[in-house]
Amino acid sequence: MTIPASPTQVEIRAAARVMYESSLRSMAALAKEVGVSERTLKRWSAADGGWRRLTGPEITASAHQVANQVRRTVGELGPEVSTNQQQIAIDKLAEDAAIDLRADVLARHRKEWSAARAISVDAVRLRDSDPEKAFERAKLAKITAETLAIVQNGERRAWGLDVNEVPAATVVVIERY
Repeated sequence: MTIPASPTQVEIRAAARVMYESSLRSMAALAKEVGVSERTLKRWSAADGGWRRLTGPEITASAHQVANQVRRTVGELGPEVSTNQQQIAIDKLAEDAAIDLRADVLARHRKEWSAARAISVDAVRLRDSDPEKAFERAKLAKITAETLAIVQNGERRAWGLDVNEVPAATVVVIERY
């Protein structure tokens, strides 16, 4: 992704965040790409509460947390509980952990779209006063949106987020008489 010739600092910051969170670029490589110092990127990240991407170590740490919860839960159930009841408790913990991880991914996906929207809104705002600048902003918004769509579609497939998904607006009612 290239940054237009005269983007605002807000646009550079928004694009940089999307580029960082949706790729494996280092801060140093990203800084060169967007034309600011690495220190500036780190300062922006800190001001935003930290730019983050879900990585292998985070998934591993979460798996260890679940394993510890399983051990505690099974221990709390006591020896009189059947193996089947223990398995039900373990399955529930694993399901809760998977839901939490997927919810984090979905929340990040939703947040990432704000950068493309902000750039697009800026392009519309500039359309009458500076059509060339507006066109450059619109191109950046399009490239950002396309990049997000590609990365997020891949993540959705990898996480199995779209498998048998029912749209939120659909309500299925089964009445039996």
